[in-house]
Amino acid sequence: MNLKVLEGISRAKINLHLAVLNRRIDGYHNISSLMAGLELADTLTLQKYSFSAKNGIEISITDSGGEYGYITGSIETESNLISIGAKNYLKKIGTGGSLEFSIVKNIPSGAGLGGGSSNAACAIELVRHALDRERDEACYSAAAETGSDVPYFLYGGFAFASGRGEIIEPVLFNCDYHVILVNNGIHVDTAKAYKALKRDYMYSGPGHKESAASIEGCMGNLGKWKEVMKNDFEDAIFPVYPEIGQIKERLYGLGADYAAMTGSGSTVFGVFSNYNRALDACDYLKKANKAILTKFAL
Repeated sequence: MNLKVLEGISRAKINLHLAVLNRRIDGYHNISSLMAGLELADTLTLQKYSFSAKNGIEISITDSGGEYGYITGSIETESNLISIGAKNYLKKIGTGGSLEFSIVKNIPSGAGLGGGSSNAACAIELVRHALDRERDEACYSAAAETGSDVPYFLYGGFAFASGRGEIIEPVLFNCDYHVILVNNGIHVDTAKAYKALKRDYMYSGPGHKESAASIEGCMGNLGKWKEVMKNDFEDAIFPVYPEIGQIKERLYGLGADYAAMTGSGSTVFGVFSNYNRALDACDYLKKANKAILTKFAL
C-alpha cells in the first residue's frame, strides 16, 4: 500500500582535494579526498511504492524537469544509478517491490559533480524511509556496492573519503563561501585519466592520514587552501586539455580564493569569500562557458 509521496534533495559535490594513491589488486585506486556538498541539487521523488516478501523488483524513473532533465530519458532504467542503488538496498534487506521515481535534474552529468551517485544515495534513503527502517549497515553496503562516491552522499557536508572512496570521515566545518562551477563541455574519460597518472601498486606518496591531518589543520584559513589542497588529475588532464587549465587560471584572475578541477573533470570550481566578486566573475565566465553560482551546503 502506498502511504505518501516522499521527496529528497540530492546535492552535488566537489572535491576540494583529491590525491590518487596506489593501485589496488581489485583494479581500483586508493584515494585521499576532501569532498564538500553544494546547494546545487536535484529533487528526487518516490511517487508510488509497494513492497513484498517476493524477490521481484520493478522500478520506473520519469523526468519531471530541470535544466538537465533530458538526461533522464537518455539512460536506460536498468543502468540508472537510482535504479541500481534502490535495487541493491532492497536485495540487502531481502525485500521485493515496485517503485516509481521522478526527478527534477539540475546537476549536469559527467562533470565530476557526483550527480548520479547523489541520486543513488537519495534513492536508498527514500526507500529506507518508505519502509520505516533505521539507517544501518544495509544502507552503507548497498551504497558502496553501487559506486565509489555513493557512500559519501549518505553523509553530505564536508567529509574526507579514502579507500576507493567508500570510507567516509565527516568533518565539522561551516562556512559562508560562494562557489562558481565552470564547464566548457569537454568530456574527460575517467579510466584514461587514471591510466595517465601511472600509479602502480607500490606508489609511496603521502598517505591519506597525513594529507587529511594537514588539510583539516588549515580549513579555517581560506587563504591557505591552495597551499595544501590539490587535484592530482590536473597533472594528467591539463596537458591534454589546456582549455580546462586556463579556466582555473581565469578564476584566480577574477578573484577566486581557491580554484581546482573537481573529480576527473571537466568542471573547474572557484571558491570566493566575497559574494559580489563571485557574482561578477560568474557573469563574465557565462559569456564563453556554462557557469553556475552556488554555495556550500550547510
